[in-house]
Amino acid sequence: MSLKFKQILVLFLTGAVFPAASFSEPVWEKDPYRIFLRNNRLSLFHDQTRIAEILSFGFNFVEPDTLLVREAEGDTLKLRLCFSENDGFHDD
Repeated sequence: MSLKFKQILVLFLTGAVFPAASFSEPVWEKDPYRIFLRNNRLSLFHDQTRIAEILSFGFNFVEPDTLLVREAEGDTLKLRLCFSENDGFHDD
């Protein structure tokens, strides 16, 4: 096996065995729970096990362009969803 392939395989296996390790820093954490935001998806982990993942945040069938963490304090995580278009039902 080539060195590059081995490195990719190690990274893949690390992500498969320890899924939280493949994510960046958590946006919210309260031991043993952690929430990660990556590619407009929220993933909730208990220790190293992903227990939930929110794949979409559409509003009236319109997906946000960006999803930002506005505040993370105590047991609360406030998100800001930024849309570039309206829902198609209103003129505003």
